Amino acid sequence: MVLGDTERAPYDLGSWGSRGAMMLTGSVMLASGRLMAKARAIAAHMLEAAEADIVLADSAFHVAGSSQPSISWAQVATAAWIRKVDLPDGMEEGLETSGYYHPEHLEHQPDDTGRFNSAASWSNGSHIGIVSVRISTGEVTIKDYIVVQDCGTLINPALVEGQIHGGVAQGIAGAMYEHFQYDSDTAYPRFASFMDYLVPTCSEVPTISIDHFESPAPDQPLGVKGCGEGGTIGPPAVVIGAVSDALSEWGIELEECPVTPVAVRAALRAAGAAGGTVEGNR
Repeated sequence: MVLGDTERAPYDLGSWGSRGAMMLTGSVMLASGRLMAKARAIAAHMLEAAEADIVLADSAFHVAGSSQPSISWAQVATAAWIRKVDLPDGMEEGLETSGYYHPEHLEHQPDDTGRFNSAASWSNGSHIGIVSVRISTGEVTIKDYIVVQDCGTLINPALVEGQIHGGVAQGIAGAMYEHFQYDSDTAYPRFASFMDYLVPTCSEVPTISIDHFESPAPDQPLGVKGCGEGGTIGPPAVVIGAVSDALSEWGIELEECPVTPVAVRAALRAAGAAGGTVEGNR
């Protein structure tokens, strides 16, 4: 397999919407199936057996029910590339194939209502967070964070969990720290470095518990779905919802990110000015 660029692989819309794994595995499965069919046909011809009776086991082709005689992959490749006289009549030389995967229900034109399905499949997930709010300073600390993710069949669980961990960290960054601030008079940005534009470190990102619910995509050969945005989307809603819940006794309901100490204290002052008493931790 050769990883190509746009000059070698122009027939694609690019990697977007968490479709890389879906499209890549789909095309690899199609190409691999065609390659296997050709290899089985070559082995069947060399074994003088029916193609339907040929199986592959322990890296060798043989007739089902008997491991000998057998034809190795090396022998199949030699016949395909070098000893062309061993190929079935009319078979083209070589042992390379290509596959183009097109998701069955992907749409590119809107229907009569102006809607169209632009996603090859749909992933699902749930995020739960437990936060602590220090009333005196407005500081918010995430105590625990849980993610249950459904991205279909897991090809590489370690990579998927790494993507989710990174996505949650990125989502927490937008929910609590990263803030575009501009001068009201000049419109110049007030953040010139990471001293002003905060990004979370290992100290701010909580321990994340992850579980997987695998419901395979029905129209994808391996049942694969995307997982790229699964970790990023949840944290803003989780942080706002949890902080609002912690401060609900004062009727506070936050609606904007980032949930900074300044924003929390402003909401508490507004609640206090309305007749509430604010103190302690939540």
